[in-house]
Amino acid sequence: EVITSSIKKIADFLNSFDMSCRSRLATLNEKLTALERRIEYIEARVTKGETL
Repeated sequence: EVITSSIKKIADFLNSFDMSCRSRLATLNEKLTALERRIEYIEARVTKGETL
């Protein structure tokens, strides 16, 4: 009973941790994608000799 309860608590914690990590990684991925787009835009303007 005690072991089963402890295993369930550990499993619940790990599932919660997994979801939290996935959410944070998704947010970071969105931010990185936006930064990559901005860098590509700026690089294109610099290549064309446009002023920022």
